[in-house]
Amino acid sequence: MYQKLKNGLSETRKKFLTGLPVILFYLFLFYTVVLLFGVHYVMTVSIITVYFKINHKKQHTVKSLAVIAITCFVLMYLAFLATVNIPLCIILNLTVPFILVFLQSSQFNQLGYFAGAMCFVFLQLRPLEKGEIFVQTAVMAYSLVILTAAYELYNFRRKKAQDYHAVKKGLMLLAAAVQDELNDRKIDSHLKELMDLLQTLYKEAYQSGGITYMLTGAGKIKYLSALLFQRAVYFLGNPDHRREEPDDETAAFLQETAEFMKQAGNCDLRSSSHRIILMTEGRKLLAASERREEEVYIFAQNFYLTFLLLLENLNRVQEQKPQRDWKKTNMTLTLNQLKDRLKPDAFEMRFALRLSLVLTIGFLYDRLVNAEHGYWLVLNAFILLRPMYEDSAYRMKTRLAGTVTGCIILHFLFFIFTGTTAHFILAGLMVVGMYTETPGTWIHAVFVTCFALTMTTLALPQSLAMELRLLYVAAAVLLVLLVNQFCFPTSLRSQFRYNIQMLFHMHHLYLKMLLANLKEPVAYGDICEAQIHFHLVHDQIREYLPKTESKEEQTFYRTLIDLSWYMVSEAEQMLFVMNARRKDLHNAAQMENYLVYTDYILNEIQQMMHMKPERALRQKEPVLGRYKRTMEDFPRLSLLMERYGRRISRLYQVVLMHRNG
Repeated sequence: MYQKLKNGLSETRKKFLTGLPVILFYLFLFYTVVLLFGVHYVMTVSIITVYFKINHKKQHTVKSLAVIAITCFVLMYLAFLATVNIPLCIILNLTVPFILVFLQSSQFNQLGYFAGAMCFVFLQLRPLEKGEIFVQTAVMAYSLVILTAAYELYNFRRKKAQDYHAVKKGLMLLAAAVQDELNDRKIDSHLKELMDLLQTLYKEAYQSGGITYMLTGAGKIKYLSALLFQRAVYFLGNPDHRREEPDDETAAFLQETAEFMKQAGNCDLRSSSHRIILMTEGRKLLAASERREEEVYIFAQNFYLTFLLLLENLNRVQEQKPQRDWKKTNMTLTLNQLKDRLKPDAFEMRFALRLSLVLTIGFLYDRLVNAEHGYWLVLNAFILLRPMYEDSAYRMKTRLAGTVTGCIILHFLFFIFTGTTAHFILAGLMVVGMYTETPGTWIHAVFVTCFALTMTTLALPQSLAMELRLLYVAAAVLLVLLVNQFCFPTSLRSQFRYNIQMLFHMHHLYLKMLLANLKEPVAYGDICEAQIHFHLVHDQIREYLPKTESKEEQTFYRTLIDLSWYMVSEAEQMLFVMNARRKDLHNAAQMENYLVYTDYILNEIQQMMHMKPERALRQKEPVLGRYKRTMEDFPRLSLLMERYGRRISRLYQVVLMHRNG
């Protein structure tokens, strides 16, 4: 019991220290806004605190901070317009949240919309009287100045270039894996860590793109690192990569490679002198790897080429600057991405419709009924509505439990904290709890309830305020429950099914890029976007698998995603080889038939899984008699084609057995 209490206190202390910068920011802004502008404008404090909480640990430029400020002002004026009359209320609450979800959220960044939507929603909660928009503008300007100053103050001692700790950790893991492989020791634990690490790096690369989806310099380095580790895991984890013991020359070369990886992992990648040493040594080892054509040397070539590219980019990229040299050759992927989001089964479309509907209903009730504190309905509904049904259902339970508990606790606290000054002190204490506890838990809901009622009881009787709070939380739960149930519901299970469909879509996309590559090189921006998107989808599927009830289903889908992972690794390497050694590709027609036949088989597999097939690469069915998995005059490409062909055959067998089983 004592140990449990000690651990609980230690965890609370840790959470408090983590949240302390946000707590101090909120309290300073809260009390100064009340002092300078009055209690009616404190909604702005919650909004700007969310922006600080999201952004204070990120690297920002003057431009990116200016974008945040402009966004806040635009949303503030849109919120003001939404309070002018009923038609504008309906139009703006249907469109603005919808646009925010489409621009700032995705299935991989589900809450990207939240800060912007919170700004738009919260600033509608108290309609402004004539002339108050100018005061609200001053409050917003003041709050944003404090946000910028607090960001600079917080980062004054922390401002430095990325140390790429994850990249260095990956290089050390890779060195250990190669060394253990040489000594015939198991490398499974190293490969698992590398797999987790590369998935994290792909996520971070994706998040660096922001609203433009164009990688920053730091994102580009993380993407190249993820690709480096992916190719290594592909080689080291593939049971076919080496059938025989390496000869003495190969063993010595691998030993040298492992030592180079370890040296790179111990270096300061930010140091130009260290990078020069690594590049010099790396080029020598690359030249040595190119003297032989066995697969172990191909693995080494892939490593050195990618690592040297990474070092070259470290020499020239600016970490926060979008990498326009990786711009896509055309808008095909972007237009397809937008088209996918507009589909009825897309995450963005379904959630955007639900969010717009809940906000419109909530604000119409507030405007038309004009009930005391009617805005609490839409405020609570906005907080309770989440992209996934399961998350919303969890928050409904915790919000109700926390609200009831908070009302009871506050009833007794009001015997101690009496008077206006005491209310503001109590509100400050509740803020500490709000930003210490994890959002969405019942304890967090207790602090939120206590804070809201502490402020509300400055103007309303205690019993009435508590009754209204309980009533509107219950009404918000009912509203969100009905919308989630009957209006484009999105559950983890349905998202899982959608992700499986997206997995096959990505396979078809790689085949399209390979087909296009027969005529001209594919831009690296296209390959980068496809790589990142596949790995994010793959990761979401992997996370959901333990939640499936049937062990047989788990086994089936785990086999499916494992095969898919290897297939994408091989497709990416085929693109790389064809781009780098185009002169060796003499029989484009044979390669085209290989791709068209593979595309045909993928569609057959999708139909067996009761999924809508993709549009065929070529309208006519492929000629089986002309299908070959090898290119006699291109051994490096031939090896990848053969393995890819074997995996798609295995995939077909697995799906067929699952369907008939």
